Amino acid sequence: MVMIVIMFTLGGTMSDITRWSCASIFTALFLVVTLSSCVKPLPTEPLGPNAYRFYGSTVNQNKFDPFITEQCPQDNLNVGTPWRKTNYKQVDDPPLNVFSVLVDTNDSRYTGTQAQLTTYRDNKMFDYETNTREFWKAASYDTVQVAWAMSDRLVNMGGAFNDYFNRAFVAASLTTSGLTGSFPLILDGATTSATIHVRDTDRNVDVTFAPTGTFADIGALVLECQNVFNATPGVPTPWVTCSSSGGELRMQLTNLKVKEGSFLRVKSGSNLANLGLNGPQEEPGSDVAQAALRGLALTYPLSLTGAEAVTIEVRDKNFKTRRYNISMAAATHNNPTDLANALLPNLITEFNWVEVFNPGANRLGLRVRTDFSGENAAIRVVTGTGHAAMGLSGPQRVDGVVTQAGTNTVRGSRSAIVGEALSLYIAGRAAASGIAITSGNSALLDTLVSNELGGKDSYVVLFVDSMTGIPGKRAGACGGPYTVSVPGGGGYTFSKQVNAACQIGTGAEGWETWAHELGHNLGMWDIYAQPYHDVDFDRDWDYLKVWSMMNDHWGKNDTDGWHKYKAGWLPAASIVNINNPAASATEFTKFTLVPLEYPAGEYAGTGNAEFPARQLARIELSPEHWILLENRQPGATYSQNLPDDTTGRTPPAAGASAGGLLITDTVNPGSNFLYRSAVTTLNPHGSPPTPGGGFIAARGVPSGETFDPNTSYPAYDGTLVRVVGTAPGPAGKPEALRVEVERGPGDYLDLRIRPWNAPHVYGTPDIWIDWPGNGTETYATMDPPVGNGDNTHWHPDGAVTNIIRVRVHNLGTIEAKDVVVRAYINEPMGMGDKGNFVPFPDSAPLDIPAGGFTDFAFDWKPKQKGHTCIRAEIFSHASTLGELDLSNNAAQENVNNFHPVAGSPYTPVDFEFTINNDFPTPIEVEFEPSGLPNGMDLELEHRWLELAPDEERTIRGRLFVDESKIPPVHPERRKCNYRFNLHAFIRTEDFRLPFGGITVQVTPTKASKLELRKAGRGESTTGVPLLQLYGRLIGDWPANQNISAAFVSDKDGATYSGTGVTDNAGNFTIQVQGVPEGNGKLMLYYFGPSLAPSTLGPSLVQL
Repeated sequence: MVMIVIMFTLGGTMSDITRWSCASIFTALFLVVTLSSCVKPLPTEPLGPNAYRFYGSTVNQNKFDPFITEQCPQDNLNVGTPWRKTNYKQVDDPPLNVFSVLVDTNDSRYTGTQAQLTTYRDNKMFDYETNTREFWKAASYDTVQVAWAMSDRLVNMGGAFNDYFNRAFVAASLTTSGLTGSFPLILDGATTSATIHVRDTDRNVDVTFAPTGTFADIGALVLECQNVFNATPGVPTPWVTCSSSGGELRMQLTNLKVKEGSFLRVKSGSNLANLGLNGPQEEPGSDVAQAALRGLALTYPLSLTGAEAVTIEVRDKNFKTRRYNISMAAATHNNPTDLANALLPNLITEFNWVEVFNPGANRLGLRVRTDFSGENAAIRVVTGTGHAAMGLSGPQRVDGVVTQAGTNTVRGSRSAIVGEALSLYIAGRAAASGIAITSGNSALLDTLVSNELGGKDSYVVLFVDSMTGIPGKRAGACGGPYTVSVPGGGGYTFSKQVNAACQIGTGAEGWETWAHELGHNLGMWDIYAQPYHDVDFDRDWDYLKVWSMMNDHWGKNDTDGWHKYKAGWLPAASIVNINNPAASATEFTKFTLVPLEYPAGEYAGTGNAEFPARQLARIELSPEHWILLENRQPGATYSQNLPDDTTGRTPPAAGASAGGLLITDTVNPGSNFLYRSAVTTLNPHGSPPTPGGGFIAARGVPSGETFDPNTSYPAYDGTLVRVVGTAPGPAGKPEALRVEVERGPGDYLDLRIRPWNAPHVYGTPDIWIDWPGNGTETYATMDPPVGNGDNTHWHPDGAVTNIIRVRVHNLGTIEAKDVVVRAYINEPMGMGDKGNFVPFPDSAPLDIPAGGFTDFAFDWKPKQKGHTCIRAEIFSHASTLGELDLSNNAAQENVNNFHPVAGSPYTPVDFEFTINNDFPTPIEVEFEPSGLPNGMDLELEHRWLELAPDEERTIRGRLFVDESKIPPVHPERRKCNYRFNLHAFIRTEDFRLPFGGITVQVTPTKASKLELRKAGRGESTTGVPLLQLYGRLIGDWPANQNISAAFVSDKDGATYSGTGVTDNAGNFTIQVQGVPEGNGKLMLYYFGPSLAPSTLGPSLVQL
């Protein structure tokens, strides 16, 4: 995506705030922070109530995390193999250490004895060690050992169960009350109408419902209702569906547009009773208004009989939700305030979040207090008995409960849940050890945390389901860090950060659930369907489902070959790579595929000279895109529920066999603009489901069958996969498959813009900036650098030309004709990849030779320092062949030239970035740095947040640097390249997927200042007129630094450029040739590296 270069000089004041982004979710940043010495300022305030600070001194304890970045890398940016672990040792890997904490909640406290809890712990440990641990031991061929520990000390979490787990999905709806039996209904829209306020995932819309005419029955009114919602402009189709429910009219929001807090409510109207919509007024909260409930007007005094009851739901701005069932006592209430005060004590038993107010007109009034109110806040009537007597009966409003994908999943910030559990655990251990929480005991508390939590790769928060009433919910995994925070006396709070993977769930979940979550801790991804995936992927057949533990875990089946390859569990000799064939050639590759469920060594001797034994075949489409072939068979203990090779059913249909050849389509999970799973299956579809027919998925390919990937989705031409026979397995083990892969004949075309090298570096070498003022840099015989190339030279008049260069490769066998590239610039700054990107004029059509590359150039004249985002994509070509792989046709790069200069390394560096959700569904996003050097801390305004469809958010960040650990030194004395990554993730139902990231390079140095001493007319030795510039670079290390100049002539509007090099004292001379007489504006630029960047100008120069 976009690589930004931000150079900061820290000091006593910050005159600017740097903004970067533009990668909605795919943002790349190359940040150069420059430091200079001065005095220490006062501490800064946090970035907000949800701010989180990541400490460079916190070490990631999870040895299996694929995002670990070296804290002091010695290499350049062109490093790493994306998403591939190659450092595993066979058999003697260190174990993955798992530590579990047992917890309950404030509404589901454990009622058993300590002895019963210990027995519960022992049973869980036996289950996890016997099954979960042994599963991954078998799947990794004894590479991974899991050491599981579980405390039998119970931690009492402070929230209710629904604060930690989402409820089941409920669609938002509004149902009338009182229409049953009232038909035919004669209505006049001029006097009878209702304004229905609809809040869905990303909009608030008022819809006027004013039916006119005679409606013979409820069906006629339903039709009128549907016509009104269908005619609403600016909404999706379908949006709101009208139907009949028990003779009443129901309006229901379509499921895909429901999120937590979605609703339909009666906002206003006239003669609402005629429409069955008269009832209490339920007003949502906002930034300026409190959520409120206003009852219907009644006559007072009001006598209740004691038979009345009402259920009221309260929701705060952060979606914390409670329902209160209130039975009223027999009493007489003299006014609405008296009645409201009778309800109030029931609503504030846990939080003081509701208050009474007077809405006037003899109406009861309750509202959410200001501290709890906000856009998501609500107070509403759910149901009741006899509640009409209190003015609280009316149409039935049902608010949305989470998205469909969020049903029963872990709620909110998982790292916050783990942090709470660990904090309470440490508080209990400190009390048991007699360690008071005081500043004087901070060293003892540090040691306690290290002893209890240190050396763990994963923390498990296990909600006890025995003798608590806690139901089963979907488990989840996450990454750290987590803050252990234990309050003490006198205002002191002990705080320490720990970092490892996590798992969260209830004890009701079986071992296979924890095997799936543990797979995430081992660096594996969710590969099941997501709501935002390309709809052309068939949810029934194109996903692996029960073929892989990392899709559907209920089958207890082994994980897939892609994950095993990425984990480094397959010996190199057991893998066959089938690369693209030579031009006009037909190539055959033969091999014997041994079952993935068994170590390759157990099948020694199964292959032969013609069909050598292999465990995984990789068919190249492009360097980031491969088709994989694996033989899946029932294992010794696991993989007993594989789909069959005839119908795809589990258990197998009559006459069918479980397993067979599995063919998967795999891409880089960190690719830009990835709208699909990293792993899908190309296998033939199974049989449609039938009653009692069992679970279905894509079927295995059996012996004797030929598979053509051109018949799948996506379709790939030029390859045939034949299962030509079998070979018996040793000692009664399942059979191996004899496979032949044919590629060709025929030429092919594959155009490519290289993606970033995530998770090591978020940057591509195929997009860079070339400033003509210092010569042309096309890197014709070498790779361009990962980064921006030249620094961006800006001018307020937009008169200085920078060249955006885009390199497009042709990996095919024929020349690509008339290739057109389109580049986009993001204006204003900070939009996402579908934000306000403005295209440059399309490139001229150019040819790209087979096996070669061509560079495309776009003129860019930035008017301001700062940054923008640049995106490039292959727009069209005139070749007769289609492309082999379309997944590598676009890339993006962030470019920045914003250099605030200040005076002290103690001054934090503030910056902003924006992130966009360009998907049609709500998403949750989280951020996590890796490789943050010891001596640098990173604070983010949000660590986790929700984004509505098409929503853009600006996030503030702040970088702290400790001069005592990272002093500013001369470049020759710098010990390492300070660099870290900030990763973005999109939340899945139980884990997360890569969502872009930032590479941050930090260069400690001192401030600089440019000084122009003289400008005058001169001539070169050949008589060419020139502008002679004399100046000085001021700073501690000014020698041998490049200074560049750009002069914009008022006479001809042209830009003239030149460069110079400083002497030991920082003096420089720059000759700008060809400058005509007359006035102009001059810019001087210094971009480092010895000192902090600085600019001078624009300065008026008269010649």
